[in-house]
Amino acid sequence: MSYPAYTVPDATGIQWRTGQGTLQDFPGQYLSTEAQAQAVVAATGGKLVNAALEAVPGVAQISGVAPDAPYQPWWVVGGGPAGNITGPIGPAVQMQSAYNPINGGGVGNPGNWTGIGTPNLKWVPTVVAPVPPVPIDSSGDPASYFGALDGTDAAAAIAYAKDTHRLVVALAKAQGIS
Repeated sequence: MSYPAYTVPDATGIQWRTGQGTLQDFPGQYLSTEAQAQAVVAATGGKLVNAALEAVPGVAQISGVAPDAPYQPWWVVGGGPAGNITGPIGPAVQMQSAYNPINGGGVGNPGNWTGIGTPNLKWVPTVVAPVPPVPIDSSGDPASYFGALDGTDAAAAIAYAKDTHRLVVALAKAQGIS
């Protein structure tokens, strides 16, 4: 199974400042959907806050976020085992969605967080279980077997299989391995 690739959300027009600093362009990788934010906070604990609507420690102002935009500046406040995590959700979503050799990565790939509340935060992907084969009772009838596999025209499937068999035999003879 493949999962959609992560794309940094567009943050055009969004600005922010921390403390008494000046307004700056807001980093797109700090944005996430509410569903993504809820999934991260379910693992980290703490309170989920939309920093464009509520005060977040260390963030003085975020402006330019459309209230109906799918990507918002979601923050976790007071998460982790010691209640010391405060930060944007977006980087965790980006880490979770990065390519990995276990299940390919992408938005929504399965796994678990480890190292919550430490500098060693890591997404550990899990293997996606293969879809079990559908048992097919062909009763020894090739037409019913091919038809039951995927609903294709049984006669065409049998003809294709016979053509493939002839090609393999011819290639084997040409290579001197038959």
